[in-house]
Amino acid sequence: MPEKTFFFMVEGETEKHYLKWLEKQIDEVSPYRVRFDIVVSKNPFKRLKTLPKDEPVTVYIFFDIESQEPQHRRALQQFLDDVTRAPKNGGRFRLAYSNLTFDLWLILHKLDAFSPVISRKNYIRLINKAFGSSFRGMNEFKRKESLRKIFSGLSLKDVKAAISREKFIMAQKNRDFHPVEYKGFNYYREDPALTVGGVIEEILEKCGVTVPKDTSQSNGSRSSRG
Repeated sequence: MPEKTFFFMVEGETEKHYLKWLEKQIDEVSPYRVRFDIVVSKNPFKRLKTLPKDEPVTVYIFFDIESQEPQHRRALQQFLDDVTRAPKNGGRFRLAYSNLTFDLWLILHKLDAFSPVISRKNYIRLINKAFGSSFRGMNEFKRKESLRKIFSGLSLKDVKAAISREKFIMAQKNRDFHPVEYKGFNYYREDPALTVGGVIEEILEKCGVTVPKDTSQSNGSRSSRG
């Protein structure tokens, strides 16, 4: 069986655990043997040292736009500076962001979450609503055993629903706001906004797994006003 390997750099363990779950789901239905090579890091220079030397590859980078507070804006600009300066050796970086955090992408698997949140901490209410859970805080939710339980109730059907919800969110952003550009990278300061689903859809297509057609409206059965 031919093999397809995808390379990732992600900010935290939540993203890593999700991608390992997704790898298994895709591998079970793809005509390819699918492998995800995942490194938790915010340093593209270090990530490049772990890549194959014999051929250029694409590295998918997942990161958060946590707020517009000065310290977060400086950190984002420094990160994008590093991505721009890092030698690609013929390959490329494919960036995907979540505003405010990757937890938004998880929520979209089960819930329409189209309104801004006051704080990252507010995601716990949406998480509990989306997954029928009762976590008391984000730290409890992010425990490995908690994530494993959440992911066990998901399927590729939910992934496809999240992709559709992301498209709806970004269609709203394209209509109502103007993106910010920095070092050739465009993003929206206003939450919610994300591009993770675009990467996931690209990978599903490369693995021969059917993805939904583009849509401008939500297909979710549950909704939240943020």
